Amino acid sequence: MLKKFLESKIGQPISDVEFKEIRKMTADDIKFNFKSFGKKPSHNDAKIIAERCAIALKRCS
Repeated sequence: MLKKFLESKIGQPISDVEFKEIRKMTADDIKFNFKSFGKKPSHNDAKIIAERCAIALKRCS
């Protein structure tokens, strides 16, 4: 479900390996920018972070 959402947002297909990396990047971002400050991200925050990570990954690939 998240993979299809990201593919529709960035307009490119995402491989399983890329999706795994996007999930890792998103988790790392949330750990650093939310949990270290004692905050909990909303579902919308997580989707936005995942979208930004997917865009960054596709630009670097």
